[in-house]
Amino acid sequence: MKTLCITGIAHPTLDAVTQLLFASGLAPARPSPRNDDMDIGAWHQRVLSQHTNISTAPQLGRLWEQLAADIFLGNLDAPIWGWNDPQSLALLDFWHHFDPHLYFVLVCVPPQQALAQAIASATDNSPTDEVLQNWYSAHQTMLRFHLRHPERSLLVMADDALNHPAQLVDTLTHQWELPLQPSHGTTVEPSHTDAVAANLAHQLLQGRSIEPALQQEIRASLTPLSQDCELAPEAFSTDDVIAAYRQLCDRSKEAEALEGARAELATTRATLDKQIKQIADLAKSCDELGQLANERKARIDALNQDKSSLAADLNDARAEGELLLAQLHQVQEELESRFIKEQQTAQQLTTTHAALETLTQDKAALTTARDALNKQVADLTKARDEQTRLTNEHKTQIDALNKDKTTLAADLSDAREEGELLLAQLHQVQEELEHYFLEHQKLKHERQVQNERWQRMLQRTPNYCDFASVTANPAAQHSALDWQLEELETAGRHIPLLACQTLLINGTAAIRIPRNAGQALLHWPADDDATDLLLAPGVESAQAPLARLATSDLVLLENLASVFQQALQTPADLQLPADFPAAELQTALSQLPQQLAALPPALRYDRVTLKNNQTNPDYEHLWFVLDNLSLGTRRLAQFEFRLSCANVGPRRFGTHPKLEFPQHVGQAPLPGWFDESYDDHGAKLELRFALPDAMDVQVWGQLGDADRHFLRALIDALPGLLATLQASGVQIGRTWQDWLKLADDSRRILALRAPLEDAVVA
Repeated sequence: MKTLCITGIAHPTLDAVTQLLFASGLAPARPSPRNDDMDIGAWHQRVLSQHTNISTAPQLGRLWEQLAADIFLGNLDAPIWGWNDPQSLALLDFWHHFDPHLYFVLVCVPPQQALAQAIASATDNSPTDEVLQNWYSAHQTMLRFHLRHPERSLLVMADDALNHPAQLVDTLTHQWELPLQPSHGTTVEPSHTDAVAANLAHQLLQGRSIEPALQQEIRASLTPLSQDCELAPEAFSTDDVIAAYRQLCDRSKEAEALEGARAELATTRATLDKQIKQIADLAKSCDELGQLANERKARIDALNQDKSSLAADLNDARAEGELLLAQLHQVQEELESRFIKEQQTAQQLTTTHAALETLTQDKAALTTARDALNKQVADLTKARDEQTRLTNEHKTQIDALNKDKTTLAADLSDAREEGELLLAQLHQVQEELEHYFLEHQKLKHERQVQNERWQRMLQRTPNYCDFASVTANPAAQHSALDWQLEELETAGRHIPLLACQTLLINGTAAIRIPRNAGQALLHWPADDDATDLLLAPGVESAQAPLARLATSDLVLLENLASVFQQALQTPADLQLPADFPAAELQTALSQLPQQLAALPPALRYDRVTLKNNQTNPDYEHLWFVLDNLSLGTRRLAQFEFRLSCANVGPRRFGTHPKLEFPQHVGQAPLPGWFDESYDDHGAKLELRFALPDAMDVQVWGQLGDADRHFLRALIDALPGLLATLQASGVQIGRTWQDWLKLADDSRRILALRAPLEDAVVA
């Protein structure tokens, strides 16, 4: 993902250049995925409102950096996107440090064009000096930024970019490898400045010396898109100015006529508003009259209803009086009939008295029967109450069960809803994990590409060296300096702090590295018990440790000598004493790379790893991988070979050691490699030995001198390779002593059958 920041002063041409790039494949900036209101413009406004004074490399704080990172995350899927905002001028250094894949298109306009735009604008009331000061500050900022970072910025003239859009897109594409294509169907018309405003701007700029000086600097730094690229704006003749002035007069007359028409329209509108108000008042009066009429009608209806109700009540009262009179006559007749019956009853009372005594006797018998019946009723009532209690308890239990059932149903529904929610969240988390996994794979791939690019760069420029600071202090020994380098990047390694010492031994430079320097050297001589290591390629007695160093260790020594030599060119910066022999030490250090190159060629490597340990009933091998292999001036990023043994039997190691060089991975340092045999891995070259003292001299004879020299050095290095793997804790199928003895036997047989003085053994 790459990003463009298009900025300059606020001017229509800035938007026009941006639209041109949008039409060529540049995606507009999208807001933050977390907050739609936080886009790149809102971010600039909030940052500038909180930070009134921003230094050259502003530190805005983690909050603003996180908000900016969210906006970049929202545009992550766009191969090329960008924005244009004049506010970005104040934050150019922040954006430069924020993302190494962010590039800047700085759009310039002439001061006359900027001033004319301000004059012609109906909303811009800024004074002339303020407009010119803003123009000067903005263009000075763009010029300084471009001069500091030309590799990530492009300084172009707005009219030049609009007149030559294809050249602009081609320049961006070739300079930064942007996926842009010129759009032939889209054209952007250059902005034309009003002639009167341009003439006024030209008159105001007469006699000013600041803006022309800056224009000259900008003209020298512009990226020309055509042969006729000029910083000066378009020129207007006197006729153009007069024509523009007449056009303004015509527009003024049209404006006056328009104002008159507007006044008449306002008068007509006021009259209509007055008439509308009168109509509304009349409608309101009509509504009030209608309301009064409705109220009067309602009162009349109520009176009529009361009259009807009174008539009905009178009729009911009359009917009720007649009914009472009829009832009174009936009661009187009933009283006369009851008097006659009472006389008859008195006669019958005597007869009834005798029957009453009989009834009293019957009543006693009935009372006894009633008591027995009441006892039975009481028993039945008690049984009914018990049955009722049991029924109520059963009902209570049923209600409790129904309540539990309802609660369980509600809990089940809640559990289902919670499960569905968790499932949805799980799907969302799974989608996010897939997204982040893809992003991780993408970043991993980009890191691998960057690492491969870095390794290619180191192979092409092995003397690359960078550091944050270097200091030197005189040591107790005369002509010796104690050096300290911070954040050292060299020989493909990063060393946070390296402390070492340079000294002169009989006029020859030497470098002393203390053992507590940690990983300064990849191959520290294991049998050296001294507290430090003296490396003096010009002294024969001190060359033994040099033969054991790794490939990148020698590169480190060469780069250190170069760094120290350059630092000694200005002894005053190191604050060395006046009597210190800086020139003598500098001369000796300049000879150290040649002394290292003159050392006897030795097989060197940075790391050795065991790729495979094959164990078959009759065959075994160790598959070695050597990183950063070198022999003299020959270097190889990686080399693989196998040390194997045939004729293996039960409870014994084999007696036929051999070296195997597979095709592609094992033939790189062997110019004379040929297809000698095959196995499960494909074609290979084999150099075979047989105990006690035989070897395949036919294969040896077919190889050239360079191949023999390499094989001899590789066989001599076998014990060291095996010892390094054993010391690192690598586990194999048999003891390391068996393989070490096999390597020693191979060296012995090679020295016996192919001595150094014989080029070819027949």
